[in-house]
Amino acid sequence: PQGMILQVDSHPLTDVGKKRSNNEDWVAGFEPTELDEIKYSGCLYIVADGVGGASKGERASKYAAQKALYDYYQQPNSPLDQRLQKIIREACSDIYQYSIENGLSRMATTLVAAVVRGDKLTIANVGDSRGYLIRSGQITQITRDHNLADELIRNGSMTTEEAKFSKTRN
Repeated sequence: PQGMILQVDSHPLTDVGKKRSNNEDWVAGFEPTELDEIKYSGCLYIVADGVGGASKGERASKYAAQKALYDYYQQPNSPLDQRLQKIIREACSDIYQYSIENGLSRMATTLVAAVVRGDKLTIANVGDSRGYLIRSGQITQITRDHNLADELIRNGSMTTEEAKFSKTRN
C-alpha cells in the first residue's frame, strides 16, 4: 500500500575486478532512524567506482560518494529526482575542479545512487555504474550506461554484440 515503510536489508560488497591491483570502489549509505528523515528522504545507497587508469580514481570515488550522501540529507524538501541530480552534478564538478587545480589528468568516478522511500525506489547514475532491480528471481538493468558504445547502440550505429568487443565499451 502507498505510504508503507519497507524494511531494507543492505550489505555492501565490492570487488577489485580483473584488471587492477587496487580497488577504486567506494560504498556509502545511510538508513535513518528518525521518522521525518525516513518520510522525506528515505534510505540512500551509493556505489562509486573510480575510473581505472585515471589519476586518483579511488580518491574521486570516495569523495563523490561521501559528498553525495552528506548533501542529499541537507535538502529534505527538494523532490528526489532533482535532489539526486544536484548532488551528483556538484560532486562531479568538485572533482573536476580539484583535478584541474592539482594537475591530475582525468580524475573521475562513476556513481549509482538508490533511494528507497516508502514503497518507491528512485535511481540515478552517471557513467557505467549500473542499477539493477531484482524481483521474483528476475534481474533487470534499470539504468543506462553513459558511454560511447551505449550511445551508438541507442542510435542504431552498433549492435549489442558489436559493443561487447568495441574499444568504446568503457
